[in-house]
Amino acid sequence: MEKGDLRRAVWLKARKLLCVRLDGLGDLLMTSPAIRALKEAAISRRVVLLASAAGGQAAPYLPGVDDCLVYDAPWMKAGGQAGGAQADLSLIERLRRENPYQLLTDWLPEPEPHQFIRHEVQRQLDLAASIGCYIEDDRIRLKLPLPIRAKAARLLRDLGVDLSRASLVAHPGASAPSRRYPPELFAQALGRISSEHEIQVILTGSEAEIPLVESIRRDMGAYSYSLAGKLNFEELAGVLTWADLLLSNNTGPVHVAAAVGTPIIDLYALTDPQHTPWKVPARVLFHDVPCKFCYKSVCPQSHNDCLRKIPPESIVEAARELLAESRPGAQPLWRRAR
Repeated sequence: MEKGDLRRAVWLKARKLLCVRLDGLGDLLMTSPAIRALKEAAISRRVVLLASAAGGQAAPYLPGVDDCLVYDAPWMKAGGQAGGAQADLSLIERLRRENPYQLLTDWLPEPEPHQFIRHEVQRQLDLAASIGCYIEDDRIRLKLPLPIRAKAARLLRDLGVDLSRASLVAHPGASAPSRRYPPELFAQALGRISSEHEIQVILTGSEAEIPLVESIRRDMGAYSYSLAGKLNFEELAGVLTWADLLLSNNTGPVHVAAAVGTPIIDLYALTDPQHTPWKVPARVLFHDVPCKFCYKSVCPQSHNDCLRKIPPESIVEAARELLAESRPGAQPLWRRAR
């Protein structure tokens, strides 16, 4: 038996698996098809996820995940916390080694950058395939119980949203400055889409992003609703099941929308090529620049041209196309099915 076949045979017998993904929500969602592949290769096995607090919110709704452990790794923190530096240094001192050989049973070298860079979903599927685990339906999926959708419907009705009319969810924030479309241009695009399509606009964001959301609402010249600072993960997912379209920077809600099948306009900073919407109707908008794929959270050139030079007209046209594609009749097909 060849070495690769032996490795796959050993892994397929494993009764318990720990899947480690300690970064953001979107990264975990893009890993979820591979986690399903690991589970479906041996249904009786137990799959435990080790995730960040942000990613762990999604764990109860990911098919294939039996349990979740939450750990916010110190190297993933956006900034230091009071009294935390010494604790982090102590942890590093206890764990540091030249290489983590003693933790590994199989070392699978990453072929990139020597080959064409793959989408993050495909990278993780290829990793699962290397130990003999495959899946036919490789879309991102969430198992959302009906009560969650019903709760989202009540939340939207209480806000004043008419569920019989079309709606657009807009998410103007992002954790990295390099992935934020200018708010004044965001407002222009939303105002024109609202006017052209008589579509209800619902803005989302974190509590820290409330000022950003309110500035866009003031400038867009049309009525809108805000759920900024009011939604947890399951509520955001539920709201997106009722939306006809998501307009967002390249951040977690894009992958939540993909998981529930909501079409997406993704304002895509060219920081990396691996995180576009996966297998869902979408338009990915960007301005091509020589410095693309910088993998930086802050634009090294200080101009953010890959986003800043996307004209609002392109966003309006993308909305026009996606809404036309999904409206063969008076109502979108996915709304009729709900």
